[in-house]
Amino acid sequence: MELTNIEPLLKRLESLTMNDCWGFDFGRISGDMIRELAIKDCDFYFSCTFDLPRVDVFKYSGDIFCFEFDRMNAVISEVDLDFQVLDTKNDD
Repeated sequence: MELTNIEPLLKRLESLTMNDCWGFDFGRISGDMIRELAIKDCDFYFSCTFDLPRVDVFKYSGDIFCFEFDRMNAVISEVDLDFQVLDTKNDD
């Protein structure tokens, strides 16, 4: 499934979970209603900015990439960051 214009959808959501999404071509996730955001094993082209003033739960699992936060709650009740470790074994 291809999401071409996600902004109208985000304005109505209170919870957003994205799993195994590849090649996102937007640089901003914003939504005044979103209280819970979970991202697992997704690949963004460049960086992503989060503008989520009411978020209470933020979970991210995946590779390290550049993300920024504009508006966020002063207090977030749950944050779970799980950055995958690169395999540095030397297979000789």
